[in-house]
Amino acid sequence: MKKKLAKTIRAISVPPIVVTIMAVALFLLKTTTLTETLFLFLFLGFIPFLSYPLSFILKKRSRDEVRKLAFIFSIISYTLGLFYSLFIDLSIELEIIYLTYFLSVLILTFINKVIKVKASGHMTSITGPLLISIYLIGFKSIFITLAFYILVFWSSLYLKRHTKREMILGSLTVLISFLLANIIYMF
Repeated sequence: MKKKLAKTIRAISVPPIVVTIMAVALFLLKTTTLTETLFLFLFLGFIPFLSYPLSFILKKRSRDEVRKLAFIFSIISYTLGLFYSLFIDLSIELEIIYLTYFLSVLILTFINKVIKVKASGHMTSITGPLLISIYLIGFKSIFITLAFYILVFWSSLYLKRHTKREMILGSLTVLISFLLANIIYMF
């Protein structure tokens, strides 16, 4: 029973699904327009999601192969999203979201590939929308976001997908990216 619950939590917490939920929530709360929501979904959810069916088509089934392809798609997509945010008249909040995602994938790639320390991309992509929800919606969303974070953290540990250290590094990656994005937009 626990294993099935953990697998379900991992399945519904894949980055494209969590980003889609965030984009829809922002639209329903009238934080974004329909067009802005669709572009958030496109750059932060849909294009990165395409790595999963492509890995199946290319018969890249090992966890490392799927992960590598997901990183490549994320780098491309988040870069496109950042350029979109720079050339379209968006709110500072949306620009911070795009910059946070871009910085997160850069820092995560640096940690994993240059420093050769494994940090969880899954936890980075979970922490980002949760942090952004608290930022845009306020602390009234903290209980539901914290509960979701704890469930995802537990499921990853239970299924032995990541260590505590890898998940904390992934979470810190997006926290640092978010703080850097805010500092950049202050000047």
